[in-house]
Amino acid sequence: MAIPSNPRIPNFIRKAAASGSLLTGILLLIWALVHLNLAQPDDISISLKRFCLGLGSLLALLGAAMHLRKNFIGLNLRTLIAACTWLYLFLEISRYGFILTGFVHGRNHASDGSWGYFSYPIAEFDSIHGYHWLDWDADVIKYVNGETVFYQVVRPNNKNWISKIDYYLRKKDGPTIFDEDTTHQRWMVFGDSFTGSEFLSETWVDQANAQLRALHRGNHPPELYNFGLDGGGLWNWHSTFFGDVVPNYEFDGIVLAVYGNDFDRDFAIMHHTDSVAWFKYFDSKPTSQKDFQENYLPKMDWSAPVGPSGIIHGKKRSLPRLDLYFLMRLHDALDRIQLKQRQKKYQQKYLDSKSDKLETYAEANFVERYGQNKWDLLSQMIEHCQAHGKEVIFASIPDEQGLHFNKRGDFTVVQGELAWLAQHFNARYFDGYEVFADIPDEELNQFYLKYDPHWNEKGATKFGQAMARFLVGGP
Repeated sequence: MAIPSNPRIPNFIRKAAASGSLLTGILLLIWALVHLNLAQPDDISISLKRFCLGLGSLLALLGAAMHLRKNFIGLNLRTLIAACTWLYLFLEISRYGFILTGFVHGRNHASDGSWGYFSYPIAEFDSIHGYHWLDWDADVIKYVNGETVFYQVVRPNNKNWISKIDYYLRKKDGPTIFDEDTTHQRWMVFGDSFTGSEFLSETWVDQANAQLRALHRGNHPPELYNFGLDGGGLWNWHSTFFGDVVPNYEFDGIVLAVYGNDFDRDFAIMHHTDSVAWFKYFDSKPTSQKDFQENYLPKMDWSAPVGPSGIIHGKKRSLPRLDLYFLMRLHDALDRIQLKQRQKKYQQKYLDSKSDKLETYAEANFVERYGQNKWDLLSQMIEHCQAHGKEVIFASIPDEQGLHFNKRGDFTVVQGELAWLAQHFNARYFDGYEVFADIPDEELNQFYLKYDPHWNEKGATKFGQAMARFLVGGP
């Protein structure tokens, strides 16, 4: 039975409120059409977003229309409550609901329902690298399904890169007994989170440097400088190479440590405020801090919360609020569904059959897959090195999924591409997948983090030591 309207509320206030609800519902529908039209069609959550937002908006319209016509306040309130529920679920699926409830849900590209945190702001935008790490230490943690995936203290070196060694512009400036030795080789390494690896105590580059020191006792060993950036790709490498490395450092060669989609990435920017880690890829570069603050930062996405709080303490996250428990479980279930979709997309885009011949790769294939701009960026880096007598090494970075495909007879696109690029540019190629060829398929997970696609310290060590032997011509 309908509850009549409250006579103490003036009629014009009720009509104004209902008219506002009606207008809001119309605007929501318009916004939904625009928003969903821009969404990626391969995202399985799009249908759920459309359903939740559409139903919520229609219920809001229905409630407003009923109120205008019949003043059924009780029914209208129930309808509006239902509308708000569906709209909230839409926001949950869109990754913003916890913000509205005062609890930030930090997620990363692993799409596994994870919770990630930085204890203090430690990344800042700059126009050359995309971003750089700041001068102080900060904790980074990832927590999934009641388990701590990693807990690490991020400690940048003297040039604000993730490395156990400090960087020096000239070879003779190093603080070792070999200070005056300028004959040793120095390679500059470009890569993504597999190389930057702020979540590990030592990156694969650190492990390679340790191995090189062990192989060159009594002599100044070759050294690797790590310019890997979490989320970085070809555009960031090109900008860092010409904006920082070439004008400032002495070096003998570069190593391009390429993960599956690194060539496909646009310019990556990370920026931390006092409470939020922002991240996004852009198809253009900010020209200044002012340009970034006005035209880029407002468009960036939440990546993780920043700052010490009761949520993070030591190595464990406190229990979630009970009123959010079921919504978190729904969110995690949707993440698991999307992960399967992304795995399928990965297989379609980044895997080839081993029966494909190296001759089938060509510049046109690269341009078709990544665009002419990406080919130009890569060519400029390599041609500059070759014109100045610098060695170029391509290295493929394997993830666990790609290694499983290798075991069953397939290989990843990046393996074929890098082998062809090395041949095309007369460079050397290091196949990182072959490093794990001796590992049984069922034991590969021992070299990778649980609930995360990156390798752990064991995997980084195996890859880094193999790279060190490769650089000096060993087995």
